[in-house]
Amino acid sequence: MARMEKRVDAVLRSFIDLVERKYISTPGNLRPMEFGERAMMFTLDVATSVTFGETWGCLQKDSDVNKYIESSESVLDMFGVISSIPWLVYVVHAWPFNLMMPGEGDGVGYGRLMKFSSDQVRQRVQSSIDTEKSASEHDLIGTYLKNGIIPEAVSQECNSLV
Repeated sequence: MARMEKRVDAVLRSFIDLVERKYISTPGNLRPMEFGERAMMFTLDVATSVTFGETWGCLQKDSDVNKYIESSESVLDMFGVISSIPWLVYVVHAWPFNLMMPGEGDGVGYGRLMKFSSDQVRQRVQSSIDTEKSASEHDLIGTYLKNGIIPEAVSQECNSLV
């Protein structure tokens, strides 16, 4: 956990750097910052850093990289309805509705996260095979793989965590 705390500290430094770089107001030069958006970017960068060992860089770019936040916000109401009526889960996973669900071929949003997760896990597994080392990265992928969780489950767990 101490090693993961260093990841959080690094993201916090990125947040402070962003504020100092773009949002310090001076007399005659008001530079407002939408804190809620930056807080979501901070959270996403922390989650990706702890999970994958690297951030998506939302704070460095001061943007919703991969439109993950935007796409998540757009489906909140739908998820609220689905969670209230459990049998709807089966409906949205059935054809033809499942064709509208996120997938690894998507360039943005949750589908992009799915692809990123499976790519990261696949690379980590391959690098541990190539170098004959265990997956010992100090992030959640490394922790899961080191403890014998199968790669497919690791990808799904990473998606859930983010």
